[in-house]
Amino acid sequence: MSYISREGALYLQQFPNTSYKFSVENKSLSEAFVLNSFWNWFTPRFIPECIAPNMVTFVGFMCVLGAWALQCIADVHPAMVVHPQSHLHSLLDFLATHCYLIMPILFFAYQTLDGCDGKQARRTKNSTPLGEILDHGVDAISASIFMYSLVYSLDKQYIFSTSPTYAPVGIGQYSDTGSNLVTHHNYFNMFSLLTQKAIFSRIFNWIYACSLQLVFAWAFFAAHVQHYHRSTFFMAELGACDLENLIIGCQLVRYFLGEKVFHFVLYEHWLVGQIDLGAAIVLIIILSTIGGVLQSVIDVLVNADRPRRQSMLLQFLPLIVYTLLGTFYVLNHPVIVAHNFVTYATTMTLPFGVILTTLNIARVTEQKMSVFGFQIFAGALVPLTLLNVNAWLQFCDESTLLFGVCMYCLVFYVHFASSIIGAFCGALKISFLSINPVPQAKAEKAQ
Repeated sequence: MSYISREGALYLQQFPNTSYKFSVENKSLSEAFVLNSFWNWFTPRFIPECIAPNMVTFVGFMCVLGAWALQCIADVHPAMVVHPQSHLHSLLDFLATHCYLIMPILFFAYQTLDGCDGKQARRTKNSTPLGEILDHGVDAISASIFMYSLVYSLDKQYIFSTSPTYAPVGIGQYSDTGSNLVTHHNYFNMFSLLTQKAIFSRIFNWIYACSLQLVFAWAFFAAHVQHYHRSTFFMAELGACDLENLIIGCQLVRYFLGEKVFHFVLYEHWLVGQIDLGAAIVLIIILSTIGGVLQSVIDVLVNADRPRRQSMLLQFLPLIVYTLLGTFYVLNHPVIVAHNFVTYATTMTLPFGVILTTLNIARVTEQKMSVFGFQIFAGALVPLTLLNVNAWLQFCDESTLLFGVCMYCLVFYVHFASSIIGAFCGALKISFLSINPVPQAKAEKAQ
């Protein structure tokens, strides 16, 4: 099955520009002052010219997946049944213990390769539309993993069950010893919550634990919508690289100083309760990314013509529905999310990758975005809707259903991504992970 329209495939087959270029407005502080120079130095010295830029991107993606697998091991390791004298137990124990040292290394490797793939493409004259689709598809998945890993770095157990004084109603509390999470009924009693003191701290931990990825998804998607209509890609003054470095720093702090550093209370009030260091870090991220969304949307509204403004509003519809479905699920199943956070995070990450890649395909093929096409329905909206419907019908165990939907999203995304890669390679007559002499030959023929 092809996820590219017939018109889009024809456009790729007749692709006129043999020197494809993609430019990003560089306003990320760390990238502008440090990282870009480092990438320029790193690329010619450590990446041979025989390595395809898509291979650089793919290896970077493997680093992110390795980091997420490591986070999963650290999360489930205490509950795994492994013989204590086995080599497997020793390996898992080592990985879980040093998780927050190894993950920053893998994340930095991804960031470096993500910055070098475009330079490698220009260096080898292998810039293609597929390279851009792959690069930003990987970024969509990686950004979500970065955000969810921050929740773990700031101490997931503490976030999901704070102190008994500030524990959200109906979500869970520490036991008398403060060591084990005791869950109560699986219903978020918002009315009861709002009638008590410390409103902010009672709900903020839950909000930021589950909304970080949604907020960043909006910023990332808005930047691509802006690029679709204005040929300008901008992701706020505190850009993606700055946020990635902040998260890497939090992981290193967690490893060397412990998670309790993030529990340090910066502000306390009878109404808002306690705001600790972890909450302050998250507030910085949320406010900066919201600013990026507003800048991208306002740019299109002010400078684009009326049809493009209307098209922009339609393009946001799948993301709006995705956000609502994800938010409703968290509010109705807080305990399930707390105990299956890896599964929940993976389930939310993959549908966003489908939505963003659909927009990117429309842009590089110069077609209209299929707002509610098959891939968005089947790969994003239907599985999330199924999770929410189960809240009322109760036709399946919630944890089992969440795991099943996660596996479905994973299989669908692999099929979706491989189909896109195959379609682009076939239409452009290029290879995926090797240097392609075809574009240069076309350029000589055109001259």
